[in-house]
Amino acid sequence: MAIHLTMLPKVNLKLLQTFLLVAEHSSFRVAAEKSFRSQSAMVSPVLAAWMAPVILGLVLSIPIVALTSARAPGQWLRRRRIFCTPEELDPPEVLRRASALRAARDQAA
Repeated sequence: MAIHLTMLPKVNLKLLQTFLLVAEHSSFRVAAEKSFRSQSAMVSPVLAAWMAPVILGLVLSIPIVALTSARAPGQWLRRRRIFCTPEELDPPEVLRRASALRAARDQAA
């Protein structure tokens, strides 16, 4: 049985070349240099879009931690209920009871 070109799956040769270069050199940086492309061009646009939530989260985590760890901005965000956990907004009974007992102990001392 002869194999016709129409029977073969369509392969994106640029993506295949990129995959082989990365696999051969075990490095996006080296593969980018060998193919005379930037590292960002070595990543498929679909992969970049799929990874965007993870990358965006990593990029934004540092400024968010810096913002929320400072007292004044943290209190401002809390008053507006931004970045609050459900337990902060509606504490469970055990936490309310512990706070009440702690307040009573502090008043007695």
